[in-house]
Amino acid sequence: MGRPFSNGERVAVEFWATMNTGEGEITLPGCLLLDFDDDWRCRALREYWHVGEGRSEPPAGWGI
Repeated sequence: MGRPFSNGERVAVEFWATMNTGEGEITLPGCLLLDFDDDWRCRALREYWHVGEGRSEPPAGWGI
């Protein structure tokens, strides 16, 4: 997980995962976008990701 970014009640955090699917390795970078209510309960979650074939390491300085 990368370092979260926040702006009021909204938070974004990137992730980078590698995994073995049984048929080969994949890399899955993505981002979670969260919106919180006044009690800091999550009222909305959106995410996006990109699946890439093979194992890829994150770029230098990623997640800082």
